[in-house]
Amino acid sequence: RLLLAGRHEADAEAIASLCVPLVFCRGGNEYHSDGATVRHDRCFRNATLATEYTLIDCDDIANEMEEKRDAIRAKHTPATVRSRKTGEWIKPYVPFDGWLTKVEITISQGRHHQIRRLCKRAGLPLRHLQRVAFGPIELEDMTPGQVRSLTLEELDKLYQACLPHMEVNEARRRRSQAMEVARSARRR
Repeated sequence: RLLLAGRHEADAEAIASLCVPLVFCRGGNEYHSDGATVRHDRCFRNATLATEYTLIDCDDIANEMEEKRDAIRAKHTPATVRSRKTGEWIKPYVPFDGWLTKVEITISQGRHHQIRRLCKRAGLPLRHLQRVAFGPIELEDMTPGQVRSLTLEELDKLYQACLPHMEVNEARRRRSQAMEVARSARRR
């Protein structure tokens, strides 16, 4: 999921250009990435989120989160700021008049900062980037840096997504054989 600064309609040229593949040049070699699938979610106006990107991941589910958001607001966003030019107190600047655009992008191979590069090439100011899935595995409510074990169902989905031409049981059998070979090599 992306949160872009400014109002960008679904048929905007900049949004459509996110689907065009990138070309990377490294060491004199050219690498082509796959294009992205873009789903325009909505445009909305929220001056708080437009200026305070630290609040985007905070949910309003519990009162504790609302208190946390208020503390961040108090720290980062004063009600007024002093103008450098005139010295008088004015309201703080809200970029793009508070408009934000929420977009979902699906890519099949995640090259180094690919989505950030796509947004930069399209001239779209990226405010927030959130990964919601790794292939068929949904991340749900995991926080950044959190680790968990995969369930058997998730492993099956992953094998089917990565090895569609092979049966899952065959892939597991080959993996078990490879692990057994590695164990026996370590014992020697």
